[in-house]
Amino acid sequence: MQSIAIDDLKLAEALLAGERRLLEMVATGEPLADVLHALCNIAEATGSGVHCSILLIDSDAKFHFGAGPSVPPGYAKAVEDVPVMPEVGPCGMAASLKRQVVVDDLVTDPRWQPLPWHAAAVKFGLRSASSTPIFARSGEVLGTFATQGFSKAPTLHAEAVCPAGSTSGAHVTRRVR
Repeated sequence: MQSIAIDDLKLAEALLAGERRLLEMVATGEPLADVLHALCNIAEATGSGVHCSILLIDSDAKFHFGAGPSVPPGYAKAVEDVPVMPEVGPCGMAASLKRQVVVDDLVTDPRWQPLPWHAAAVKFGLRSASSTPIFARSGEVLGTFATQGFSKAPTLHAEAVCPAGSTSGAHVTRRVR
C-alpha cells in the first residue's frame, strides 16, 4: 500500500510541475499549438503506453487536430474537418454529450469500425480510448482531450489523466484564444 501512495504522490508532483510549465508557456505568449503539444507530452510522460491528443472545435462545429505528438499521422488527417456528432467517434460523443466517454476495445466496438480514423488507430495498434470534453466558462465545448492505449480497457491512469488534461486544456485555451 505504501508504494501506491508514493506512486500517487510522484504522479501528483509530476502533474503539478507540468501545470506550472504550461502556465509559464501561456504567460510568456507561447503559440497555442506549442502549449497543447506540451500538455500532451506531460500527460504521456506520467503514464506508460498512453498516447494523448487534443481536438479543437471551430465555429462551424468541426474538429481540428490541436495536438498529439505521438499519435499516427493518418489519425490526425482522418479527424480534420469532421463534424462534431456522437456517431463520429469517442471525441465526437464526448463533445456532444458533454461527458467523458471510455471505449474498452476500439477493435471490436461496432460504433467506430466504419470511420476513417478507426483504421489509422487499429493500424497503429491502439486498443482503447478515453475522451473528455474541454469546456469554456460558458459551458461551450472547446474541444476534447483524449488518451489512447495499446491494451484493451483504458488504464486507471489514463482515465484519471484525461479529466486533468481536459481541465488544463480549458485553462490554456481560454487564456490563449
